Amino acid sequence: MVSLYLVQHGKAFDEKVDPERRLTPEGVSETERVAKYSVAWH
Repeated sequence: MVSLYLVQHGKAFDEKVDPERRLTPEGVSETERVAKYSVAWH
């Protein structure tokens, strides 16, 4: 059976603060948490 998981990227800085819209520290933490969770289930 094939599984498909859809996730949204973590929170990014506003374009006015960072034109490249890098992830905020909170966004990095969220992304790492989702990645660890997905590895544990796969």
